[in-house]
Amino acid sequence: MIGEVLAKYWAMIWALITTIGLVIMALLSKTYAKQETVVTLQQKVNSLEDVVRQLPKERELHALNIEIAGLRGELKSLVPRLDQVQKLSDLLLENELKERKNP
Repeated sequence: MIGEVLAKYWAMIWALITTIGLVIMALLSKTYAKQETVVTLQQKVNSLEDVVRQLPKERELHALNIEIAGLRGELKSLVPRLDQVQKLSDLLLENELKERKNP
């Protein structure tokens, strides 16, 4: 009996099984990522990890901040000296201009 039904309707049964298989494959392809996508994302993650490894660590950043603060202090202490140099430069220029006027 089952053999007769299979012999009579085998094409329809096969089409139904194939359709069900295709629907399952379509649903799985929407649910799971493709291998190429996973490989591409893994490569991107690896390159980002390399970049992060090359970034300065917290201690290095702290040391840089301290160094910058020290340099800022040194620059502030140079401002009065630069003002003095500017005044001397102005006086020398003024002197030079006076000498050119009165040879």
